[in-house]
Amino acid sequence: MVKLFLKLWVFILLTSLTSFLIQRQVFENTNKQYAANAGQERVRRTFVFLEEALRPYPQAEWSARVDILQKRIGTPAHVQKLDTLALSGELTSGDVEQIAGGHVHLRPLPDGSGQMMYRTLFDTDQVAVLLAPAPVQPLVFGIFRPIVFTWMVESTLYAMALLLWLWVFGRDMKKLDLAAEQVGAGKFDGSLKMRASSALRPIADSFNRMTERIGKLVHSQRDLTNAVSHELKTPLARLRFAISLAEDAQTTGEREQLLKKMHQDVDELDALVQEMLLYSRLERNAAAPQIALQPVPVESWLPNAVEDEIEAAQASDINIPVAVDSNIADAACEPKYMARAVQNMVRNALRYAK
Repeated sequence: MVKLFLKLWVFILLTSLTSFLIQRQVFENTNKQYAANAGQERVRRTFVFLEEALRPYPQAEWSARVDILQKRIGTPAHVQKLDTLALSGELTSGDVEQIAGGHVHLRPLPDGSGQMMYRTLFDTDQVAVLLAPAPVQPLVFGIFRPIVFTWMVESTLYAMALLLWLWVFGRDMKKLDLAAEQVGAGKFDGSLKMRASSALRPIADSFNRMTERIGKLVHSQRDLTNAVSHELKTPLARLRFAISLAEDAQTTGEREQLLKKMHQDVDELDALVQEMLLYSRLERNAAAPQIALQPVPVESWLPNAVEDEIEAAQASDINIPVAVDSNIADAACEPKYMARAVQNMVRNALRYAK
């Protein structure tokens, strides 16, 4: 579970980091554009303020007056001649021409702390030079930038949500594991219960259906094994009894009669095997046998079915009188399966009844 958490957490962290980088780039570009627009308006107003403040004074006093006005402007400022700007090497000839044309020129400082602003005063060769410092972004707890702190909080919340989900998922997986161990130990009567909102609820429902089906198949196989041993004992006992009688038979007619009985027992064994195979196919959801119920005389199948059981009983020194009620003429049934039911009932009575 720890490895699964780490894998998912790294995946979410990388996704969050990608989102953070995209957002930061978008925010920075937007802020730069906004700052540029706002800065240009502020620069225009600052130069307008300087010109209005210097208008009453002669040009020779402009430099001294600008030094005094620095406090009101809130930024370092001075007045410089246009020709000295070209000699200082800070500006190119194109920049100087732009300033000479009355336009505002902005020169970012190399250290990123702000930018220098240039514009001529009253279309003269006197240039007002102002320093516009870059706005300082406040830090959260004095350490983190707001966007970085937001990303850290967002990632932590993702981790907490993921940990909670994995804890619930691991608990459900433990239930599934215990249920699988019980099924492996041969216990099919249990039921795996999951919350309706659980991600493993469909698997739990399928597992319960599978467990129920396996339990039915195991019990069916056990019942089939018991039925096979139960059904095969009687014809085998009759066959063994007929063989012993045939060994002591005195005439050919008696032997033929006993051989006929033995053939009937062999046929019954074969029919039993076919019935067991049919039962096994039914347990595998194969096609059900077609049973056509029709009125048939009881005397056509009942005496023969009971006679076989009586002969088997005689091998154990048990005598059973047989009488068919003459008032029952016909019965709607399938003679083969009805005879098997009667045989089972008589056989169980011989074995267990007192």
